Amino acid sequence: MKRNETNHVYKIRDLITEDMISHIKLGLSKLSDFNVKEVYADWNFENETGLVIAVSEEGIAEELEIWPEGVDKEDFQNEVIDLSTKGQKAPGSTEIYWLNNRTLLIKRTEIFVQIEKELIKNGFIEELKLAKRPLEYRLIRQSALETILKREIMETFVDWNFEDDKGYMVLILKPQKHDSLD
Repeated sequence: MKRNETNHVYKIRDLITEDMISHIKLGLSKLSDFNVKEVYADWNFENETGLVIAVSEEGIAEELEIWPEGVDKEDFQNEVIDLSTKGQKAPGSTEIYWLNNRTLLIKRTEIFVQIEKELIKNGFIEELKLAKRPLEYRLIRQSALETILKREIMETFVDWNFEDDKGYMVLILKPQKHDSLD
């Protein structure tokens, strides 16, 4: 990082993460009552933070579908679709969940355009990740999501399942005075 060779660092990060996924799945399955189906991860080297998303085979809990007062779900979803369209195409589906009062999980399916599918088919997944991450971070910064949320987005994490044509975003919001990470 100090020598401005961030792409090398990102490639190494992705290789290590890929190797760790089976260990993460096994560990989470042992610690919890659910089967871990998929694991996604992203890291923010500048902030020295990271996020791991474990997707279970069980359905979504109803409480994750509750939206805070004053945040228009439809406007937010439309803005997510708009930023997706700018970067690739409108998703086939967009699901948004509040994990707690500061954390939003966004799942998008059927998001890749034909050139991305060809790159995936030809084994250029790492190159695609290296191009897509900064693009999605920039699109989120340029979007109206903060205006709709009436909150600052402190961090963004993204990752994809290229074979299944889906991706996840996690937005970490700036805390409000009454927030806690429940």
